Amino acid sequence: MTSTTTGAGPILEVADVSIRFGGVAALTDVSFAVTPGEFFAIIGPNGAGKSTLFNCVTGLFKPTGSVRLNGTELVGRKPWEIAKLGLGRTFQNLGLFDSLSVIDNLMVGRSVRIGGGGVLTGALRLGPARKAERLARLRCHEIIDLLDLGEYVYEEVGTLAYGIRKRVELGKALAMDPTVLLLDEPVGGMNREETERFVHYVTTAQDELGLTIVLIEHDVSMVMDIADRVLALDFGRVIGLGLPDEIRRSPAVIEAYLGVEAGAAEKETTT
Repeated sequence: MTSTTTGAGPILEVADVSIRFGGVAALTDVSFAVTPGEFFAIIGPNGAGKSTLFNCVTGLFKPTGSVRLNGTELVGRKPWEIAKLGLGRTFQNLGLFDSLSVIDNLMVGRSVRIGGGGVLTGALRLGPARKAERLARLRCHEIIDLLDLGEYVYEEVGTLAYGIRKRVELGKALAMDPTVLLLDEPVGGMNREETERFVHYVTTAQDELGLTIVLIEHDVSMVMDIADRVLALDFGRVIGLGLPDEIRRSPAVIEAYLGVEAGAAEKETTT
């Protein structure tokens, strides 16, 4: 994809983020910035710190350094507070409720946007709470239509095929109305056809909803096809940041992750 926001200020800023677990440095001075509307990808070998970085950004871990969303500091905030500020996320392992229907899973995601009215009002489904639930369901149905999930609306998620369930998780994250969406290895375990279909839904959602996307993924060929820029991590440190062509030709990235033969093959396909 090509970002349409060249020259725009950053929407997500990560500055000098570090975190240790015991004596092990999981991340060391990681810095980057993502502009509005960008498709930003993060690659690296297993154990490079990619998911740890997402956990720092979304408030599951508290690192040193700074993480800002639209200028608002996120470090020290609770995950639900960060979600309300406009940061959504999917997980490597499906974060779904198998016994609930597709629409109810999306409603769980939407809950961060549903207004109050008090515990009693909510329990009785009266006044503002009833109106908020109706509007939330309408929004979830819009997302279901966007992701072509209409035939599964009332199906229990646990009965659905893996690729459909991954799409439901995407819908659950979209139901939060994020401005920035973090996708943690969303096509892991998918075949090529499922991957291409999922990428179609992600890019459609980005275009239709005006999202900024940050992606962690091991499918390097897919990353290089769709990302505007790529960040490469190894042992918790940044070893490359730039356009896809720059990253696949980087000696440091080839040595740490792509491998000499793969790097040479990538170079061959771009010459």
